[in-house]
Amino acid sequence: MFSFCISIFSILVGYNSHGSLLVRYGKCGKEGMVSYISSMMVVLLFGTLILLISAFFLSDFLSGLIKLSSTWIYVAVIVAASNYLILVLLTYWQGMQKPLYFGFAKFGQGLTDFTLSLVLVIAFFFSWQGRLIGIAGASVLLAIISSFIMFKYGFFSFKPQKNFIHEILRFGVPLIPHSVAAMILSLSNQFMITQQLGFGSTGIYIVAVQLGMVIGILVRAFNKSYSPWLMKCLSKKNTISSEKLVRIIYLYFLSIAIFAVVLSYLFNEILPFWVGEQFHQAIKLCVYIIFGNVFTGMYYMVANFVFFKKRTELLSISTSIISVFTVVIGWNLIAVYGIVGAGIAFVLGQFLIFISTWILAQFCYPMPWLKTLKVLHFK
Repeated sequence: MFSFCISIFSILVGYNSHGSLLVRYGKCGKEGMVSYISSMMVVLLFGTLILLISAFFLSDFLSGLIKLSSTWIYVAVIVAASNYLILVLLTYWQGMQKPLYFGFAKFGQGLTDFTLSLVLVIAFFFSWQGRLIGIAGASVLLAIISSFIMFKYGFFSFKPQKNFIHEILRFGVPLIPHSVAAMILSLSNQFMITQQLGFGSTGIYIVAVQLGMVIGILVRAFNKSYSPWLMKCLSKKNTISSEKLVRIIYLYFLSIAIFAVVLSYLFNEILPFWVGEQFHQAIKLCVYIIFGNVFTGMYYMVANFVFFKKRTELLSISTSIISVFTVVIGWNLIAVYGIVGAGIAFVLGQFLIFISTWILAQFCYPMPWLKTLKVLHFK
C-alpha cells in the first residue's frame, strides 16, 4: 500500500511532467535549459505543497482507506517528490545520451534500497517498517545527490519563466488520466484474479508477469535511448528522411516480434526444469505477457510522435477508454477461461493501446507508414 501511494503521488506531485524536458531538450541553449528546469522545480514545489496540505486534511480518511498511518502518507509524498527530482536529472542525462550516468544512478538507488532494507529488517528487526524506510531512504538520498549535481550544472539559479511553467503543465496535466489508466490496467488483472480465482492464482499470475517482463525491460531500455535521438530528428537537428525513419521503426517491430517468439519457445522448453510444478501454468501464461510487452514496445515507438507534438490530452482520452473496456472484457474472460483469460486481456489491452496511439501519432505527426510498407512489400 505504501508503494501504491508513492505511485499515485508520483503522478500528482509534478503533474506527470518530467517527460516534457526530453521534448524541450535541444530546442534551447544552456540558459534556456536553466530556466526550464527552474520552472520544473517551481511546479514540483507547488505540487508537493498541495499534496501535503491535502494529506493533512484527509489524513483520517486516507489512513482508514489504505491502512497506513498519516505519518507514512506524508513520507510517501516526500518520496514521490524525491523521485520526480531524480527523474528530472535522469531525463536530462537521457537527452544528453549518457546511458552510463543514467544506469549508474538507477543501480545506486536500487542497491541502497536493497541494502538499507536488508539491514533494518534482518539486523535491527524493524519488520515491515524497515522495508518502507529502505524505499524512502534510497529515494531521498539519491534526490539529495541529484540536487547537488543539478546545482553544479547551474540548474538551481532560479530563473523560472511563466511560459515554461505553462508549457510544463500543458504537457503533464493531460497525461495524469493516461498514467492512472495505465496503472489501473496493470493492477486490474491481479485484483480480478484474486476476486474470482483466489490468492493462489494471483501468485501464479505475478510469477508469469515477472517472467514476461524480460522483454518489457528491454523495450523500456531501448526507448530511453531511442526517444532522445527521435526528438532530435523531429526537431530537424538530425537529418533523416521520413521513409528511413519509418523503415527503422518497422525493423524494430519485426525484431522484437521475432525475439518474443524465440523467448516464448525457450521458456516453454527450459523453464519447466527450473521451477516447481505448481508454477508450470505460469510458464504458459507468460507467453501472453511477453507478447503484451511486445505491443507495449511498439506503443513506445509511436507514442513519441504524440509527445513531440505535446498532444498528451488525446493520449489520455484514448488510454482511459481502452482501460475501461479492457477491465470489463478481462472480468468476463477470467470468468470463462480462468487465469488464461487474464493473459488474453493483457495482450488485447496493450494491442488496442498501441493501435489507437499509432492512429493518434499519424493525426499529430503524419508519417509515410503505408507508403513505406508498400515499398518494402514490393521489394
